[in-house]
Amino acid sequence: MMRAIQRLISKTSKCILEDLKNIDIDKEHYNISMNKNLIKESVSELLLMLLAKVLPKLDKTFPALLIGTIVTSVVKTQATSLQIGLAGKRRESNKHVFIWSL
Repeated sequence: MMRAIQRLISKTSKCILEDLKNIDIDKEHYNISMNKNLIKESVSELLLMLLAKVLPKLDKTFPALLIGTIVTSVVKTQATSLQIGLAGKRRESNKHVFIWSL
């Protein structure tokens, strides 16, 4: 049973990485809009589905998108538009931007 789960996890992670490799992040132009549809363009759909299965309250939420953009950023080694946008909002307000409180 455990081997089957490990194989499934391995296959899923490869699919997520493949999704992320196919995401194109323009290094010269960032769209700092907080539109969910634009943010989803830089997140693996499979990763979002997995997050929703692990924790159903993450389904179709901004926190799930934030987690997804963090994973994308780590894999692609560059910031996503959401991260740039949040940094800009924080700088504009000169306050902390609270997205989600636990």
